[in-house]
Amino acid sequence: MNEGKIMNNYIDKSSFLRGILVIVTKDGKISDEERNFVMKIGKELGFEKTFCHSAINEILDNQFVEMTPPEFSDKNIAEKFIYKGVELAYADSHFHPKEIDYLKETALKNGFTEDWFIEIISSHIEKRK
Repeated sequence: MNEGKIMNNYIDKSSFLRGILVIVTKDGKISDEERNFVMKIGKELGFEKTFCHSAINEILDNQFVEMTPPEFSDKNIAEKFIYKGVELAYADSHFHPKEIDYLKETALKNGFTEDWFIEIISSHIEKRK
């Protein structure tokens, strides 16, 4: 993932990170694998390490975070988000239904079909076997 070059839009970068943070809240806990994943994404997007660390530590209790699925200015960015989101959702070796619902809503909101999304999930599971 090379969002630094692809994502010049600060709003898209912020939406990407916010969406990733929302995914980790869906099962009500943040595993070490999820924490490491978010830190890696934050770094790739160009966010400061301390900012990302604070965001992760505060996300479960932050009632002011917009929890709606992100809409991106470019379909390529949305696709990268879905792929990374699926990878994150499976970081603890299982999908939580709320994580999948959020990712599906994001896919639909950004112009992808439900069939496309199901194929992404299926493909990810096959790779992990």
